[in-house]
Amino acid sequence: MNATANVGEVRFFSPAALPKRERSASTETRAPRQSRSTPTQIGPKEAAFIRARDCFHLASIGQNSWPFTQYHRGPKGFLRMLDNRTLVLGGFRSSRQHISSGTVLLFLIDHASQGRLKIWAETEISEDRALTEKLIGASDGTTIDRAFLFHIRAFNWSS
Repeated sequence: MNATANVGEVRFFSPAALPKRERSASTETRAPRQSRSTPTQIGPKEAAFIRARDCFHLASIGQNSWPFTQYHRGPKGFLRMLDNRTLVLGGFRSSRQHISSGTVLLFLIDHASQGRLKIWAETEISEDRALTEKLIGASDGTTIDRAFLFHIRAFNWSS
C-alpha cells in the first residue's frame, strides 16, 4: 500500500474465504467492495464521528492465535487523532484492560444514527512523556503512563 496515497488496495478476505463467500448470498451485495480502493486517511466526516464517540470496541488476535475483544469508554473525544492516519488513546496505570500490539480492528458505533466506522490499524505503544501529557485532557484525572497509537491501514463505513 502506498503510504502517501489517500486510497489503497486492501484485501479484507483471504483467498480461502472467497469460495465460501461465492456460495453465500452476500457475494452479490459485497463483491464490489472487495475490488474497490479503500480509504486510508481520515477525512472530516470520520474525524467528527471519532470526536463524538465516548466508547469503542477493539478486536485483535493474540500471540496464541485466539481472538480478543475489548471495550473502551471515556469522555467524548478520549480517542484522539494525531493526524489523518494516526489515532491515539491514553493508557492508564489503573486500567486492567490492555491493548495488543500488532494488527487491530476498532469499531466505533453511534447507535442513535446507526453509523458504524470500522478501522483497521497497526498498534504502537509509546511511553513518550510529551505525548502522554497531551492526552491528559482526555482522561478523568487518572495518570496516563503510556499511549496507544493506531496507525490506520484502512477504514470503511458499515450500514
